[in-house]
Amino acid sequence: GSQATIMSEKYYNEIKERSVLEILELPVTNLSIIGVTGIRSKKIDKQVMIEVEIENKVFQINFLVVKAVNLGIILGCDFLREHNAKIDFEHGKIKLEVDKEVLNVEFTESNSESEDIVNGIKLIRCNYINTLVSEDELKNSWNNIEFLCKTHTENMKDKVNDEKDKQVLEILEHCEVKENEDLNKLKSILMKNKDIFSDDPGCIKNYEAKLNITNEKPFVGRSYPIPYSKREGVRKEIENMLKGDIIEESDSPYSNPLVCVVKKDLSLRICLDSRNLNQHIIPDRESPINIDDVLKKFIGVKYMTSLDLSQGFLQTQLSKESRKYVAFVFEGRNLQYKRLPYGLNVSTA
Repeated sequence: GSQATIMSEKYYNEIKERSVLEILELPVTNLSIIGVTGIRSKKIDKQVMIEVEIENKVFQINFLVVKAVNLGIILGCDFLREHNAKIDFEHGKIKLEVDKEVLNVEFTESNSESEDIVNGIKLIRCNYINTLVSEDELKNSWNNIEFLCKTHTENMKDKVNDEKDKQVLEILEHCEVKENEDLNKLKSILMKNKDIFSDDPGCIKNYEAKLNITNEKPFVGRSYPIPYSKREGVRKEIENMLKGDIIEESDSPYSNPLVCVVKKDLSLRICLDSRNLNQHIIPDRESPINIDDVLKKFIGVKYMTSLDLSQGFLQTQLSKESRKYVAFVFEGRNLQYKRLPYGLNVSTA
């Protein structure tokens, strides 16, 4: 079968004309195909990622846009291999594995016009892709066997999420995955779950942290002066934290000094000077496994990843009875954390 997944330029232009979405294209260099175009070789100058729906399942598919081809699309071996496809000629079906389910896609009758073969593509989102198939990989491997699947056309309602797509592309640009097939799998996973990428902290469900205090006597820590040049930034950060449900108005008798920390990107982080409070918190004794011991278990692994949660502790809810202990005052306003703040002996940075 075809080594790569392609779409004719004619059909691609039809999609663009009827699409309410902006389709972003990525130029391609030093890439040619042979076989399907009916000539010795044909250069490819663009490629796109398009989400399509097959049998009510959404697939994110990379398409090379090919000129002078009288067809709609060809799903190549790269797509079929990724979904462990099995072609059943006896019953006229292609079986695809998706999310541990098996889809049965029926063959369609081949006609001379591509519009009759491909009933339609439900275009959901399009964006740049950055995986190129080398010319050497394509030479001598293309032929005219075309496996075309029937898709369902619906009104296009989804909007392009440019910022999320750009975040995923930035991740892919900096990753060190060299194998095209592995990079495609990684890209598919990231694009499928791109909504989880955010600079705003999320919130862990079904769990609350609780501070175990040995002395209930209220204390008031002496506030530190915040430089005038930083005050506006602190005001904005506090308003953002209120909107983000991280802090709330308080009537707590406790008060911790507020500390303003300038991060490497020059943004501000608000922390508590909780040295006094830490003297009364019973610390947790559980600790993560030593990193050296963890790495020793990774003998023979091909890829390693790290997970950096945005403002990790602030994604942990704090029990209502514990919130009064992490109160602070800024410009006369009494506020307290609803999430686990940095600086406690149970939430060290």
